[in-house]
Amino acid sequence: MGEVGMVAPVSTLQKTPHRKDIQGLRAVLMLQVLFFHAWFVGSPIGVDAFIMISAFLMTSSFIRRSEAGATPSVLERWATTFKRLLPPLAITVAVTLTASIALLPARRWQDTVDQSFASLTYWQNWLLAHVSTDYFAEDHALASPLQHLWSMSMQGQMFLLWPALMALTVVIARKMGLSVRRAIFGVFVAITALSLIWLVTTSDPSGTIYFDTRARIWEFALGSAIAALAPYLRLPKRAAQTVSVVALGVLVLFCLVSIGTYPGPMAAVPLLATSALLLFAAQGGPAARALSWRPLVMLGSVSYSVYLVHWPIFVLYLVAVDKEALGVVDGIALMAVSIVLAAALTKYVDTPIRRLAWANTTLRKTQIIGLTLWLGLTFVFNIQVGLWKTSQAQFRNSEDSQITTDALLTQPALVDILTMNDEGAGVDLEVAPEPLPPLTGFPGAAAMVYSGPFAFEGDAIPGPLTLENEWVMYEGKCSDPARALLLQHSKTGCHGHGDPANPRIFVGGSSHAEQVLMPAARLLADQDGYYVEAALKAGCPWSAPDPASGEDCAGHNAMILQYLQENPVDYVFLIVTATSANGVEQLGHGVVELVQSVAATGATVVGIRDNLRANTDLYQCAPSQGPDVAYGGCLLNRSDHFAGDGIIDPLLEIPGFHYVDVMDLYCSGEVCPTIAGNVQIYLDTNHVTQTYAQTMAPILVDRIHGVLK
Repeated sequence: MGEVGMVAPVSTLQKTPHRKDIQGLRAVLMLQVLFFHAWFVGSPIGVDAFIMISAFLMTSSFIRRSEAGATPSVLERWATTFKRLLPPLAITVAVTLTASIALLPARRWQDTVDQSFASLTYWQNWLLAHVSTDYFAEDHALASPLQHLWSMSMQGQMFLLWPALMALTVVIARKMGLSVRRAIFGVFVAITALSLIWLVTTSDPSGTIYFDTRARIWEFALGSAIAALAPYLRLPKRAAQTVSVVALGVLVLFCLVSIGTYPGPMAAVPLLATSALLLFAAQGGPAARALSWRPLVMLGSVSYSVYLVHWPIFVLYLVAVDKEALGVVDGIALMAVSIVLAAALTKYVDTPIRRLAWANTTLRKTQIIGLTLWLGLTFVFNIQVGLWKTSQAQFRNSEDSQITTDALLTQPALVDILTMNDEGAGVDLEVAPEPLPPLTGFPGAAAMVYSGPFAFEGDAIPGPLTLENEWVMYEGKCSDPARALLLQHSKTGCHGHGDPANPRIFVGGSSHAEQVLMPAARLLADQDGYYVEAALKAGCPWSAPDPASGEDCAGHNAMILQYLQENPVDYVFLIVTATSANGVEQLGHGVVELVQSVAATGATVVGIRDNLRANTDLYQCAPSQGPDVAYGGCLLNRSDHFAGDGIIDPLLEIPGFHYVDVMDLYCSGEVCPTIAGNVQIYLDTNHVTQTYAQTMAPILVDRIHGVLK
């Protein structure tokens, strides 16, 4: 067996015949994407490997032309690339947007319109990072039907940058008398190293990194570096075939098993396996024959279109049948539908544009790109204008928007906390209090604890078209010890805010803790100088490590406890109960043991109860309230969702634990509204809006002060 070595360059890639194995490789990666999006099978490496293949092929072509003496035109490369990419993309966006208006709840229309604009102009990944989308959310029915196009935007950005960067490298190399191939190799090795260093040491650890172009530049650069090095890498035929078999095995393993955190350095393993297949599978052998299997080649030839259409089909189907996830049967059926539609999109859109001679001059390519963008953006803009013109009338006149005033007026009165003294006893009612002015505007939670009159005007906010801004998102970096320990688990949001030398507050839990506790904790940091650190993981309530909660959540919670034992803090905030859409609230699993363990570190533990969960969309049910009442929307029975106050009793016996009551901010007596103080409380079935949480924060902070001081 020979070894890989540095030898005189052999232009094995020049005039390379069509390689069926590369199409088969694309098919394998497309199947990984389909299986992951349907059932979370394997590691999400399909997109990473697609990125690398694109860079490898683009750079190989660029170098071949440069070594032949030509100076490849950047404009020509851009025109060739986007002439093929844009028309299928524009059709997918237009059809998906139309179907979304028909099937999705109205509150999600604006998100889809925004993402349509961003997808057509190749910056959607940054939009998703801005709104803190959870790519790994288990409920795909709540996902955007265009969310998957983040990768197309990322690749589009690289397709714009890479030709310009390579052309600049060629010009400089020629002026300096350097080998073009070696210059490109050096540039992209440096970019690979710098990007990886940034990813490991500098990148934001929150879930938004998944959409960050900077986190994947190294994958593109690695593909380019290997393309530049390819002629120097030679193996005897049998050795090349053996390496190809091993590489295909590694790639399939990653496609089937969840290994590592993405994006991250672990992606280098399947990417190097992909590189080996690109380099050596051309020499034949079992791997090449497997990848050249006709069904795989056929799927690979339509893989771009399959990627475009499959996710909208998955999401819109789940919305239509009111399911959270795909089963085996419907998942396979939808994959088949996606492949059929992708074949049609390729046959009737991609292939004609690619093959027609009149469409292959630079001018015509540019005209096709311009026309496609104009038609696509005009269509989306017309939808946007229609939403602007009709949204208010649509929501005010719908049957769901009607509020039953009689029902509101017959509910128990709000707790009059302003007539209570410090000990909680009633103030002498013989002394008439000063009349309070009417509460107006959008006070949110403050209205639930206000004893005066109300004079609200207009509909509740946030309006039905602005909920993309209602997810709480914090980008501050946590301490080095926390990063070292907690970030071993994927999807962990690790945040820090303030001066670490000050008294320390630690917040742990799932997205519920992030939405409700983080605004209050940050207010404490800003007003009182506390240092706030948080470890938050979507779908993982903080409890005692429980294997039944899954390896990811159990490991995450174990790491939090280990961190607090090794790095004691002054105060710990957490949600201590768990509400259910189909049952009554209970204490969180193992929360008594957890609080005991945390209190044993010397921390003061502050606990609150979970917010309400429902099996219907609490934002959609009714979007307004009366002008003279504190609350409105849907009126839910407290007893159907929350347990009695005695649920907290086992925790009150633990030294160092303090309970802060927030129930009156969610419910008035036995009624739990979905709007309070002209502000929507919930943005979906179970998450509090950022706006409402911010109105809760000052009240919650006042109540916490009694514990912290």
